[in-house]
Amino acid sequence: MTDPYYADIKQWKRDSDRRELVLYAHHCIPNICACGAPIRLSTDEKGKSYFECTEFEDDGFHIRHACFNAFEEELEELNEKVDEEAKSRKKMVDEMKKMREDIKLLKELCMEGDDNDGFHNRHRCCDAIKERLQEVNEEVAEETRIRKKMEDELKKMLEDIKLLKELCGC
Repeated sequence: MTDPYYADIKQWKRDSDRRELVLYAHHCIPNICACGAPIRLSTDEKGKSYFECTEFEDDGFHIRHACFNAFEEELEELNEKVDEEAKSRKKMVDEMKKMREDIKLLKELCMEGDDNDGFHNRHRCCDAIKERLQEVNEEVAEETRIRKKMEDELKKMLEDIKLLKELCGC
């Protein structure tokens, strides 16, 4: 079973493509005219070359684009693409260089020490984890003391409020 809106979607796509053709009609080397006809290379009476619709009429609905301008625009676009690719390549080379340095550093860290049987490296890692765990436990204990102190202050304040209410008769 096909989508009941399939024909509409296809028509919208054709309309969109046609709008794009009209929008970029006089940009770079055209492939097809806005009317749907193919483009040919033609020359006017003065010897100037054009990319022109095979059904060209001077009514504004057909493409007639000077070859020199089309080649210039195409060359500018290609130069921009080359510049983008060069920037991308340079960025990639820099990232690869950084990764190589990181790998070298990690290898040095793994290989440091005379006793490199894997156990000593793991032991240093476990010691670092234990130290961090002890720091976290101390922080938790400090937070617990502060919370207990605040709870005591809150109880005292509630008692003071209750006493003030009794004195005021509220």
